[in-house]
Amino acid sequence: MKKNKKYLVLLNYLIFLPFMGFLLIIIMRLLISLILLIKYDIAFEFGIHDICLAGKAACIWFPLALGVWCYECFHYGIKIFGK
Repeated sequence: MKKNKKYLVLLNYLIFLPFMGFLLIIIMRLLISLILLIKYDIAFEFGIHDICLAGKAACIWFPLALGVWCYECFHYGIKIFGK
């Protein structure tokens, strides 16, 4: 069976980019809380609402992943639909 690599790349983009966006938001929130704790002695606040917010914001990365995939196909001259 022939594997169509362009669709494997699409699947990779659709999984990898939103997951990395989710992790990036979590890490940034933790760093900001840690800096505020060290510098201003403000209570370290990180809760379930931060994880929910990161999950909602990670949904924005799906259209971005589709856009990156379409750009890559256009850049390399790959026809998305058809042969």
